[in-house]
Amino acid sequence: MKEGYFIRVRQLTLAEYLELRDIRFALEPLAAERAVPLLDNATIKQLTESHRLLVRAEKTKDYRAALQHNFDFHFGIYRHSGMPQLTELLDRIWVQVGPMLNFLYPHGHPTYDAEHQHVNVLRGLQLRDTAMVRKAIEDDLIEGGRDFVRVLGEIDANPARAEELLALRNQPPPSSRKKSPT
Repeated sequence: MKEGYFIRVRQLTLAEYLELRDIRFALEPLAAERAVPLLDNATIKQLTESHRLLVRAEKTKDYRAALQHNFDFHFGIYRHSGMPQLTELLDRIWVQVGPMLNFLYPHGHPTYDAEHQHVNVLRGLQLRDTAMVRKAIEDDLIEGGRDFVRVLGEIDANPARAEELLALRNQPPPSSRKKSPT
């Protein structure tokens, strides 16, 4: 891209996000379920590593890396579904949601009622339990997106909230700010 130019990505509304989540809710568990018998132990080990890196990135507030590791985890499963058209559809949906997640992640990253749902996905994959994997993917979509729904609701109610969040995101981390002499 030329210097001095930028791309502005349209922000999804809460209704648009919920529609895409509903579509994902129908398709992602199917892809995961189909992948269960096709995944080998080496791939499950790679998925475990992707999840470990995701957790570490969230702890260090490296949200860009967290999003990448989350993508690697999910598509590391879906690409083994034996359903390339389904995987392509899911990829297109993630492309629509990705910029919003990149913007919102610092303000509404996933939280879970108990342990991270990826742990349940991994457990289900190791047990070759398609129902467990399906349920964990569904729960990941709902629990993991709960704060995104909250923040998008705030933005829908008050569009200026998006600018506030953007300003917060563009501030340097507290540890790198210069302290004024006292």
